Amino acid sequence: MNILFLTLANMENIYEPGIYTDLVREIAKNNCDVYIVSPREKRKGLYTKLSMSGNIHSLKIKVGNITKVGFIEKGISTITIENKYLHGIRKNFKGIKFDMVLYSTPPITFSKIIRY
Repeated sequence: MNILFLTLANMENIYEPGIYTDLVREIAKNNCDVYIVSPREKRKGLYTKLSMSGNIHSLKIKVGNITKVGFIEKGISTITIENKYLHGIRKNFKGIKFDMVLYSTPPITFSKIIRY
């Protein structure tokens, strides 16, 4: 089973304890392939990166700053994040059919990704 997990949470290290990382590891233990898409804010100065650990595929997408910024910058970043996520999914997870999509209270702008 291929599961797509969309989140706005920082998931730089899937082995750190936390509600989302624990969930992902538990799903992966049950022989499911988990595809995580999480943001990597511009302020970190890092680029989009795909990494794999067993059957967990983690795509960290470079996006604008969403946290600890002014209203306008956060608004622009929120509006553009859907297209950046969708582009990253199409590019890095090409040909993968997802059986389930999980997400942790993402912005309403993720509807296009979920339909895809």
